[in-house]
Amino acid sequence: MTGGTEQAGAINRILSEAAQQTGVAMGVGSQRAALDHPELQDTYKVRQYAPDILLLANLGAVQLNYGYGVAECLRAVEMIEADALILHFNALQEAVQEGGDTRFFWPCEKARPDLPCSAGTGDCKGGRLGFL
Repeated sequence: MTGGTEQAGAINRILSEAAQQTGVAMGVGSQRAALDHPELQDTYKVRQYAPDILLLANLGAVQLNYGYGVAECLRAVEMIEADALILHFNALQEAVQEGGDTRFFWPCEKARPDLPCSAGTGDCKGGRLGFL
């Protein structure tokens, strides 16, 4: 679960081949770098090495608070021919990382516009679910 560098691309290839051989699912690392820098996309593309596995695209949920939306989510899925999308929550890493994205309020309507905010996510006030 990595991506964005030449070494990360090699690791993803190895992981995807192992996933194909064992029949397990695989998720790539956060694809934000590849969406912002298209020249990095190949480091995430593993479908050719694992044509039969459940392959998961991946973005940080906090990116929805920084201008990402459905279009970027679809681009991540299409980029790697994924079967589904993971929206990961890594608030601690972002909080301690230099330049981390720390706007942790979850815009519920972006994640599931078809559901009321409280459906399955706990009690939201003002249409937002707060983290931290």
